[in-house]
This record gives sequence, structure tokens and C-alpha cells, in this order.
Amino acid sequence: MSRVISGEVVKGRGLGKKLGFPTLNLRTEFAETGIFVAEVLLDGKKYLSAVHIGPKPTLSDPKKGVEAFLLDFSGIVKPKTMIQLNLKEKIRDIKKFENLKELSEMIKKDVDFVRSWYNSSQKK
Repeated sequence: MSRVISGEVVKGRGLGKKLGFPTLNLRTEFAETGIFVAEVLLDGKKYLSAVHIGPKPTLSDPKKGVEAFLLDFSGIVKPKTMIQLNLKEKIRDIKKFENLKELSEMIKKDVDFVRSWYNSSQKK
């Protein structure tokens, strides 16, 4: 699987940052939903990323969105910045969690999976 999504960064709610996983929110159209391993191209550099595409059922938000958590990135990305996501592999489907603590714990597992996936793909 390798699909590319391009879009403009838009301001989000800031919930990812509060949970310890600040995300870039994109304005784009993409049909598939789920959690993905991706490489994000930002300002000519590639960053490993965990990407959420779809609604946010834990937040009771049916609106589809695209959010990318860039691993090992601590910079600031301003709205209207164009970025490109290269989706590498789907990790799982979207699910509703009972609370934000459960959601945060699952995001940590997703990020750990992304790191493991990347490390194993580099050995090939």
C-alpha cells in the first residue's frame, strides 16, 4: 500500500496536544478511513507519522478529518502550510473509546506500532 494525500494544514481543536500527541490537521478529501503508518513531507523533510483519517467517535464528531502525528517533530507548523502524506500501511480501523484516557493509551500503542514497522522495514 502506498497512497499519497496532499492538503493544507488547518487549525484543529488542540485535543491531540492536550493528550501528548500534537497533530497536524489537513483539509483534504480521501475516501478510506482508519489509522495508518505514513511518511509526511514537510518543508522538504520526511517525518514518520501515525495518521488518523475519518470521524472521531470518541468525541461524538461524525465529521471526517485527517490528522497526522509526526514522530520526533517538535516544530510549529502554521495553518495553510501544504504537506504531503504517503500512507504506507493501515494499522487498524477507527473505534470508539470509553474515555480520553483509553484513547490516549491506544494512540501510544499506534505510535509504538509505527516505530516498530519503520524499524523492521529498514532492515529489509
